[in-house]
Amino acid sequence: MKRIPRDPLRFDTFALLAHHLQQAKLPLNHRGALRRFIDDVKASARTSLASPTFLHGQRAEALFEMVVATLGQVKLLKREDEGDVFHKFPHAIRPPDFRVILADDTQALVEVKNYHQKEGSEPQTFRSDYVMELAAYAREMKCELFFATYWARWNTWTLVREHHLTRTDGRRSLSFPMAMAVNEMALVGDLSIASRAPLRFRFETKPISGPTLTRAGRHASRQKQLLEFQSAGIYSERGRITDPVELRIAVFLMFYGRWREGAQRVETNEHGGITAVEIPIEPDPESSMQGQQGFDIVGALSGMLSRLYREKTTKKGRIAGVRTDFEPGEYANLIPPDFDWSRSMLPLWVFKMQPNANFKESSNSPSTIDG
Repeated sequence: MKRIPRDPLRFDTFALLAHHLQQAKLPLNHRGALRRFIDDVKASARTSLASPTFLHGQRAEALFEMVVATLGQVKLLKREDEGDVFHKFPHAIRPPDFRVILADDTQALVEVKNYHQKEGSEPQTFRSDYVMELAAYAREMKCELFFATYWARWNTWTLVREHHLTRTDGRRSLSFPMAMAVNEMALVGDLSIASRAPLRFRFETKPISGPTLTRAGRHASRQKQLLEFQSAGIYSERGRITDPVELRIAVFLMFYGRWREGAQRVETNEHGGITAVEIPIEPDPESSMQGQQGFDIVGALSGMLSRLYREKTTKKGRIAGVRTDFEPGEYANLIPPDFDWSRSMLPLWVFKMQPNANFKESSNSPSTIDG
């Protein structure tokens, strides 16, 4: 996937300046116009930076753009809601955030939302007129309208057709169970990846001094030990992973998947010297299904890429950036087409989730997942 190069600092800034001067009814060469423009831009930027809701919304749009472009399976992705729109329809219309040309040449329009469930079960809601305006624009463009929601609490993306939104009391709503049941993120290349736990970081060492014994009151404890680093590796239950492609996959899953760091295991020699340390990466034992089905889901690619993006744009739990550098199509072939499943040291299962058109929501439907 390729990116069309642009110079937003030159062209977008000038377009904004021209629009600003038009509204102020000032010519381009008006004395003091540039200073007034800069002051107004500063004031607007300060307002935006002070609004968490605005920042999270902008971040979700940038995140969707990064995820879809990085997956590299669509033919085109572009911002739809930029620039002026002129129309003569008798009804109101509203451009959604993105236009997408899917792999089968179908065009879709996507409105992107960030939603954080405080309790874990409350549905996402929209004003009916807001949805109607988006749907009217999509209808005139002869495109299907989708809502892409980043469920922030669960680090999960869903892509849902507009007609799945429930109509209640002049509002439209989308619950998490319904969104998951009719999710079509697979249309933009999303996959769920599973493996067998644990995957392990193993560090082998050579003791070059014995553990020292110190006393504190009546208690004795071993404290310091000098070690010489020997080697590091990543292991599955099949043994050490050495193939570069398999290593790349394993590292990505271990750092950005749902599994978490387990209890460290230390190996020692007969003298108590540490010879190896292993750090397992594994699912929560209470939610693991490996015993029943032979594997556990590590995560969806969209969620793992979102965690990578969040790492790059967050500092100390706060938003430090909205956009980040990425390579379009970089994860299109995380697992390449010629991957040798039979000889791999990394056990893998790959699932392409399909929507359940017959899903009927009930009060017993689960409202959360392990994100």
